[in-house]
Amino acid sequence: MRGLQGKRIVIAGGATGIGAATAERLAEQGASVVIGDINLAGAETTAKRVVEAGGTAVAVEFDLADEDSIRALVDRAVTEFGGVDGLHNVGADLSGDTLGRDTDLLEMDLT
Repeated sequence: MRGLQGKRIVIAGGATGIGAATAERLAEQGASVVIGDINLAGAETTAKRVVEAGGTAVAVEFDLADEDSIRALVDRAVTEFGGVDGLHNVGADLSGDTLGRDTDLLEMDLT
């Protein structure tokens, strides 16, 4: 079954673990995946596995804490594949400076 044939999915945090497994599974189902991560070497390794298995993937270095970097990740998907059909985010900053400092999405200033 290739139920995602022709879909373009951005994976934010796709270098390892759940993100990498998700990228591989989505590609197996026919999606083209853009694998973004601050760990570029890991993202490239995941993309290589996808391509070697017959899928379509590109790796992009990106930092979830940097708005310009996020924009560049999405722009790469548009440039490379012509658009974005979905986003899977498992990216997180697990440093001591950020753990436990979550913000309520509904209270964020979006300007």
